[in-house]
Amino acid sequence: MSSINAYYWLFLPIVLAALIYQFGPQAFVRQQYCYKSVRTLSPELPDVHCFTVHDGKFSSVYSGDAASEKTKEARTGYVYPGFWDGHGHLMQFGESLDSVSLFGASSMAEVHQKLLEYKTKRSEKGTADEWLRGVGWDQAHFGRWPTSSDLEISQMFQDLYVMLDRVDVHCIWVSDKVLDLLPSPLPDVPGGEIPAKGVFCDNAMDIVLEHYPKPGKERKTKFIKAAMAELNRHGIVGMHDAGVVPEDLKLYQELANDGDWTVRVNAMIECPVRNTVCWDAAERFSMPNGKLQVKSVKLFADGALGSWGSAMIEPYSDKPTSSGSLLVNATTLSQVTYAWLSNMYQVNIHAIGDLANRLAIDALEMALEIWCLGAGPHECQVHRRVRIEHAQIIHPDDQLRMKQLGIIPSIQPTHATSDMGYAESRLGLQRTKDEAYRMRSLLPLRLVLGSDFPVEPPSILEGIYAAMTRRSPRTGLDQNGGKDGWYPEETLSFDQALEGFTLNPAYAAFLEKEAGKIEVGMFADWVVFDEELETMDVEALHMAITKQTSNTDLPEATTLAEALEVMSLTTPSTRSSAHQLFSEIRDIYTTLTELSSLAPSETVNTLLTRLVNLCVAPYSTEFTTYFFKIQGAEELCERLRSICSTAESELEKYYVEQMLENLRENPSSRGFLEIYPYLENYWYQTQLEASIMKPFCVSFPPLSIAFIGSGPLPLTSLFFTHHFPDVKIYNIDGDGDAIDLSADLCRRMDMRDRMVFVQEDANNPSTGADWMKSEIVFLAALVGTDTKSKLDILRNLAPKLRPGCLIIARSARGMRNVLYPVLELSEDFEAAGLQIMAEVHPWTEVVNSSVVFRVKHRRRAWTFLAG
Repeated sequence: MSSINAYYWLFLPIVLAALIYQFGPQAFVRQQYCYKSVRTLSPELPDVHCFTVHDGKFSSVYSGDAASEKTKEARTGYVYPGFWDGHGHLMQFGESLDSVSLFGASSMAEVHQKLLEYKTKRSEKGTADEWLRGVGWDQAHFGRWPTSSDLEISQMFQDLYVMLDRVDVHCIWVSDKVLDLLPSPLPDVPGGEIPAKGVFCDNAMDIVLEHYPKPGKERKTKFIKAAMAELNRHGIVGMHDAGVVPEDLKLYQELANDGDWTVRVNAMIECPVRNTVCWDAAERFSMPNGKLQVKSVKLFADGALGSWGSAMIEPYSDKPTSSGSLLVNATTLSQVTYAWLSNMYQVNIHAIGDLANRLAIDALEMALEIWCLGAGPHECQVHRRVRIEHAQIIHPDDQLRMKQLGIIPSIQPTHATSDMGYAESRLGLQRTKDEAYRMRSLLPLRLVLGSDFPVEPPSILEGIYAAMTRRSPRTGLDQNGGKDGWYPEETLSFDQALEGFTLNPAYAAFLEKEAGKIEVGMFADWVVFDEELETMDVEALHMAITKQTSNTDLPEATTLAEALEVMSLTTPSTRSSAHQLFSEIRDIYTTLTELSSLAPSETVNTLLTRLVNLCVAPYSTEFTTYFFKIQGAEELCERLRSICSTAESELEKYYVEQMLENLRENPSSRGFLEIYPYLENYWYQTQLEASIMKPFCVSFPPLSIAFIGSGPLPLTSLFFTHHFPDVKIYNIDGDGDAIDLSADLCRRMDMRDRMVFVQEDANNPSTGADWMKSEIVFLAALVGTDTKSKLDILRNLAPKLRPGCLIIARSARGMRNVLYPVLELSEDFEAAGLQIMAEVHPWTEVVNSSVVFRVKHRRRAWTFLAG
């Protein structure tokens, strides 16, 4: 046998070479990339040389030391996880690329020159249908506010519609032709200011924007594609889009599966009327391929510092008559924050001034305390991850409150270096020193770093440079023209800044298991440089050139020689990895069986978390097939499922008892469910199942659902009452204690009219019970330990249910079979009176697959009497 193996491995490269020559390498070799170094940001394998990619995800990460020295020497490039910008504006950035750039214009004359040059090239701009747009002016360079008269530059600019955004996009400067469209006299707008003729700031901009000819779908599409191409050029593979109106979100959904949608977008809803509720117009969703998700909302507390619009506790030092302005009052901000949070959205509040930040913290703290009563706001924040966007000027007392609550600060390092020239005159030395542009002081809060493009260039390296030096990336100097840096005690290290543009934005978008590092199962996003960034002279860092970005200009996979070199190790590696995984799962099982109790504890939680993480990572079909052929694997999994069932029940009982205690002490509490660590998994599972059942329901939404195996904590049922406001749900379980606990919980939640509880053995259900008339019947994943037992339950159940009833049975696929039994479909189900309708296997945080059956209509037996 050993000689056969020897010949096999001897001739395999020759056979593969012939096949690859004929069919191409991609038919046989997974996409495989090797570089000089790969910085993964994964604690298990922080520095490697190679990785493989399959179906858009990293399928292996390894040292690559098995390659020959010649092959190693031929490798080029230094790899980092793909960059994320934690705060930007995609559509506006794309539009700015089609506008005149006024960034850096140091005088009115320079503004005029840029406008004339642009108009000469773009003669079509400035009409009633297509205004001439620009961005980047700053009145600080003019010594005064500009006016509409300043745009009467020459004969060319007579009767043009011109609208120019200030550098922070919190003010617009328009021409007389635009002013002719507006009402006279101009109305007063709460939270807005008109500091000069033709200049409108914050909420006052709405007066103009009502008349602006908004771009159509075709132009918006061009803006998006142009913006993404430019972001990729800077190594950006993902971004947090800080404010997208529902109309544009619909366009995003249409475009997100296109090949040139090359940036992952975590979009924050911005209601057409700011600081209101509009979730009916823009529902939360997440695409499985990670291209687009909507889970958050953007609220606005104040304006910008540069236009004296940020709301301050004390007046401005250079404008003692003003303390800025709030865009919303404290009561409304708190009410809207709670409304969004209680509807399972992440809440992100724009706040720049110290008063705005204080009110934002007040609103977030109040919402967390009410919604998560009993869990504690900080513990609840782990699941809700509320944020403050910009967080520029924060009173020391409020900095401490942020840390206590765990509120995530979303910060733009280049804002500090752009504003340092006037910040001290505006705020005063002491206020600047104690409050302004904190970075290192807020490190424990997982700093999310960004650029706020188009306000600043979307250069991650400029952001890292500004964070490391507190000096301008454009000049290399601080506010005094020196090299010390502006308040250098707030600088970050390279590693801290890198995490702010990779790991932390992923965490703040609930994507820490899918993005931000190079690890098996993560999205295959990476960026390549010719030099190793951390060893470069910091003065050259921000000028480094991005060589490649994975989402666009992918390099060729490894050369044929290296492909064959690694291919010869693939099958033994797969076997070795499968046996290694089997050993680790077996060790976890052994340890669990030796414990006196499976009730939640540090040991139980650690072991089960590790087990789940091992099983939900994506594996190839080859790997999974081999794993379950290992001697003892099937038996091990069957025993593990029994343990998982017990542990899940113990976990639910533990948390239900805590919830009941909270409700006894605080009967009006609403956020007690938040203490359950896997609450969102159930939310996503039920959202998916609600969408699955819709095409097959005779009448949708359903009015009655039965859930078999509801357990002590009926989260599926509770979430379905949210998805379907008129539904009545029967909770069926064979465990009397589980029924009593869940019934007590729902009674205290005042759900008695919508939730019914029945103790019933799923293996021997009674006939004629009310719950059997339900339109939909669910079978929990751990009801039945294998296909046979599940089939037996369904065979007994089907004749007792109403014809046409849907049955949705939770199942599993791949390595998730370790945790839950797989429901293998066959003709046996048809023989049992069930029609197989659909089978859905998610690869997201939803662990369970779903199989949809319909109970067949039973034929009547006719008796014919002769004579």
